[in-house]
Amino acid sequence: GKKGGGGPWVLGSVAQCDGRYGSVESRRDLHLNGNALYGVGDPSFADDFLGQVQAFYPAFTGEGISVAGCSTGVAEEGGHDHAMHRFLMHPANFNYLRRVAHRFRVVDWLANLCEEDYDEASLLLERPGTFVVHSKAPYQSGEAKRIKQLQFEILDTVPSAARLAELEAQLVASANAQGRVQG
Repeated sequence: GKKGGGGPWVLGSVAQCDGRYGSVESRRDLHLNGNALYGVGDPSFADDFLGQVQAFYPAFTGEGISVAGCSTGVAEEGGHDHAMHRFLMHPANFNYLRRVAHRFRVVDWLANLCEEDYDEASLLLERPGTFVVHSKAPYQSGEAKRIKQLQFEILDTVPSAARLAELEAQLVASANAQGRVQG
């Protein structure tokens, strides 16, 4: 669209998983997940908005994040999606947000389930307009799912993706070592 047009910039979904995941509930996190559709052809989005986000969150705002606009520097808030959301929610940007809020739209056809397992038939009964599901669960091993469940039950939290991968690797290495000893 032309500069100043009124088309959407982001069509996406907020997290619809357990609020403990990524501390979503305690952080009152309503960011549109990065799996959204973006109006990258609109210069007012691609140049103006993203440029402001990158200036607000320069490179290395988050540990090891060398790209501007890709971290807020707060735990659980790595990624361009978090940076865009926190930029808009920052008190210094309130008047800007009022002018552009209509360009960020929550859609019902995209379900952000974080890392939760789901049953497709049940999901479609509950949310018949869903066409796209974002969830890491189908790609996680049984061991990773058991680790997450135990941490939920014992600590009332979920491990980060990096920690989950680390624990899973340790579990697999331990199982392999036991198999060699017993074999």
